[in-house]
Amino acid sequence: MSLEANLLVIPLVPFVMALVFIVGMSAMLNPNLGMLLALFPKIVLTCIILVIEGLARVPWASSNLKLSQATMLVIYLLILGVLILNYQKNPISKIKKD
Repeated sequence: MSLEANLLVIPLVPFVMALVFIVGMSAMLNPNLGMLLALFPKIVLTCIILVIEGLARVPWASSNLKLSQATMLVIYLLILGVLILNYQKNPISKIKKD
C-alpha cells in the first residue's frame, strides 16, 4: 500500500511546497492576505493526510519487523563496510586535473 500512497501523494508535494512559499511571501507583505491564501495549501495537505490515513487503515498495509539491537548493529556494520569498499574502489575525490 505504501507504493500506492506514494504514487498518489508525491506528485502533490512540490505543488504544496510552492503554495506554502507563496503564502509565506505574501504573509510578509500582508498578514491578512497570507491567512487567506493559507487556505489553499491547507486544503491540499488535508487531502494528502486523508489519503495516507485511508490507505494506512488497510489491514495488510503494514507489518512489524522485530530485530534485536545486535542484529541491527550487524546490518549497519555490513552497510558501512559496503560503503567503505565502494568508496575505496571509486573515490569521490578523483577529479581529472588538466
